[in-house]
Amino acid sequence: MKNIHGGDIYNNQIKLDFSVNLNPKGCPRELSDAVANAVSRIGEYPDTWQNEARAQLANYNGLEPANVICGNGASELFMAIVRMIQPKCGLVLAPSFYGYEYALNAAKGCVIRWHSLNEDEDFSLNSVILEELTGDVDVFFLCNSNNPTGRIVDSELLTQIIRKCEEQDIWLVLDECFVELSKTAVSMAQKVNEYRKLIVVKAFTKLLAIPGIRVGYALSDKENIGLIRKNLPEWNLSVFAEEAVITGSKLLMDSSFISDTHEIISKEKAYLENELKRLGIKVFTSEGSFLLVKAEKDIYTALLEKGILIRDCSNFVGLSKGFYRIAIKNHEENKAFIESLGEVL
Repeated sequence: MKNIHGGDIYNNQIKLDFSVNLNPKGCPRELSDAVANAVSRIGEYPDTWQNEARAQLANYNGLEPANVICGNGASELFMAIVRMIQPKCGLVLAPSFYGYEYALNAAKGCVIRWHSLNEDEDFSLNSVILEELTGDVDVFFLCNSNNPTGRIVDSELLTQIIRKCEEQDIWLVLDECFVELSKTAVSMAQKVNEYRKLIVVKAFTKLLAIPGIRVGYALSDKENIGLIRKNLPEWNLSVFAEEAVITGSKLLMDSSFISDTHEIISKEKAYLENELKRLGIKVFTSEGSFLLVKAEKDIYTALLEKGILIRDCSNFVGLSKGFYRIAIKNHEENKAFIESLGEVL
């Protein structure tokens, strides 16, 4: 089976995993302690209504609890949204996150329409996308910042996309799982009560470096949230995920965690960009927390032999052999990565 995600540490002997884009700060101690303490609740059912979790997320995003629903990671929410919409045609950028294609393929008879991004333009999204937003499209999956390119959508263009989707009766699923990890990306969470067809999906997976816990959430108007909930299991959050949501929301509101994260990512991304270019690797523009690169040599296999995993992007629609995605980690790990890459090149 062809690998379709990063993080495949189970079939390889890995010392450093640069294939997943987690916050280089790592999981905050307060959060890991809260999750560990949740062991005392394993004899209880989690709250099927997610009351406290939704209240904390609503507070963090400046909305009401009725605008929020949690999922077992963003992936579960993508599937639930597709089940709710039952689309016949879905629009997806190429390249972009494979999970949208996976979810759309679960809808019987759904055709996926691809909007190709141009390598010569560093895979930036421009106003041409507005021409693709026609009445025969049921849903548009848009990632900001885009995975695997790291490009953000200009806020003015993003507003135009939201309005055009509303005019054409197209559901816009805006994936903001990386939005807080980009200093320049703008969240559209505050727009969900203004536009009926807008659904914003976010997660703590990358921001708080907790992919093993699976915490995602959707923001939309309360009617949409009710419909999404009908397509989710009754108990889709464990007590550990509940604690992660509650503690994580409070942490993000009451600390400099995000600004500190931006500082680290900015510094380490500049370091990696310079070193990769010095080694003859093509580095594409990224406003996100990871880098898309292109190399003539098969650096994936060569680095894997050294116990370093990167994301081979050859199976992304719109990319080919030679494209790789590299996470930004702490300086010690980034330095070790560059030293190993220099050896294989």
